[in-house]
Amino acid sequence: MKILVALMLLVTPAMAQEPTEEQKAAAIRGMYGIPHMVKTERIILDPKPEEPAEVDWDARRKFMNRTFRVARHELDNVCTRHRMHKVTTRGGKAWRCQK
Repeated sequence: MKILVALMLLVTPAMAQEPTEEQKAAAIRGMYGIPHMVKTERIILDPKPEEPAEVDWDARRKFMNRTFRVARHELDNVCTRHRMHKVTTRGGKAWRCQK
């Protein structure tokens, strides 16, 4: 169908004169299914960016110096979590939990 339209544009008496470059490009694009380029509006950024908001340093210091609760079992080792104690052997190379 696209080929017929392109041929009809070139053969019709109204198109007896030489087609323009744009018409030729549109016919070729139509035959090969190439999308045509569309001009869009350019987005112009503001020349002057907004001023950054002022920082409340006292609130920030309080936030950064806050303390966290640490669960007790995270501080102890594996053996104490299971109500045992740690026993090392082979000069500290190996260990195991013992009751």
